[in-house]
Amino acid sequence: MRALFIYSIIVILCSCSGQKKQNAKNGEATIPEPSEEEPAPVKNESTLTNVFTETATEPEMVFFEGGTFKMGSENGLPNERPVHEVTISPFYIDKTPVTTEQFSRFIKASGYKTEAEKFGDSGVFNLDRQAWELLPGAYWEKPLGPSGPDAEPNHPVTHVSWNDAVAYASWAEKRLPTEAEWEYAAYGLIGNTEDELLTDRRLYPWNGSYLREDRGRTKGRLRANFIRGRGDLMGMAGSLNDNADISAPVFSYEPNDYGLYCMAGNVNEWVADVYRPLSFLDVEEFQPFRGNVITEPRRDNNGDLMRNEYGEIIHDTIADYRNFRDGSKESQIVESGDWNLEEEKRTLDMYIQDDRPGSFSSLISDEVRVYKGGSWKDRAYWLVPGTRRYLEQTKAQNDLGFRCAMTRVGSPEGF
Repeated sequence: MRALFIYSIIVILCSCSGQKKQNAKNGEATIPEPSEEEPAPVKNESTLTNVFTETATEPEMVFFEGGTFKMGSENGLPNERPVHEVTISPFYIDKTPVTTEQFSRFIKASGYKTEAEKFGDSGVFNLDRQAWELLPGAYWEKPLGPSGPDAEPNHPVTHVSWNDAVAYASWAEKRLPTEAEWEYAAYGLIGNTEDELLTDRRLYPWNGSYLREDRGRTKGRLRANFIRGRGDLMGMAGSLNDNADISAPVFSYEPNDYGLYCMAGNVNEWVADVYRPLSFLDVEEFQPFRGNVITEPRRDNNGDLMRNEYGEIIHDTIADYRNFRDGSKESQIVESGDWNLEEEKRTLDMYIQDDRPGSFSSLISDEVRVYKGGSWKDRAYWLVPGTRRYLEQTKAQNDLGFRCAMTRVGSPEGF
């Protein structure tokens, strides 16, 4: 009887083993048995490379609670002063600039053509002449022209105009950050505060006035991709300083305290604001932003939406605040008192505009946008987040990219 019982147990065990093998043949999930011959996986160099590549292809955003900070530059150019205290609402911002690979997915999904492709050329900086040139055939996928190499997928996308950046952001259901949001995020002052006390202001997105890492295993390495002097974009062979002649991969340098990469150097970045020189009259203390244009869809007599020849909905402008309090005398005094009257909101009446060869022009219009951050071709001065420059929103360059932002809905800390 005892022998019969042992025999039954053996039969049951054998049948279970056979069932397990049969399940594996049928494609059903099985629990792998431990094996002493298979070592645990290790994170080798290729594994780390793959991690960075995967992260670069999926846009990741960083949350900012918002708060108060001092915007502007104390010792900068006149258009960067005065330094003024402002408050920013909670928002999200991309961890890195938009990469070539991310932008290519937008192009493939939407069929969008950038303005550089439509115009047939784009701005490329000539290092020999130290001047900008329009290079035929240069666009986001061929940043150095048709005969040059393809854009690297994990580098920031360039040769995108402000309009192109807005188109991408709309497709991604995001927006461009305002100048104030971008500057607040770049400083990353979370590491320099005690409760509501700001213990140390910053010149760059890191502490101190040094441009090199000052501690740890990366001590001595440059903190950003910029030009140290005329003709010195990357240092000498065997001892390269920033290790990049033009742009570099978005994870090449240490992030700021909030974990944002490339907030200084590598490429400049578009922000949402229309450009105006700062003045004491142009200091909004909450959510400062210049560029609000309020539109509404046009409808026919039956209430149906009207479209143009390309099938796009036609919008009518009902309010335009791009000129509001821009510091010029003419913009402060309007006879009618109504900002939205056509004859009272013309930028051409406020700033000298003359396109004739050899004539003077201020270059300021309602289609000129701010960009910030410094790039691979800029000196260290432009790495300061408070600095600002401007360019027409239809223009594109090989040192200019962007990142996206989103508004946080609800309380900052989730009451």
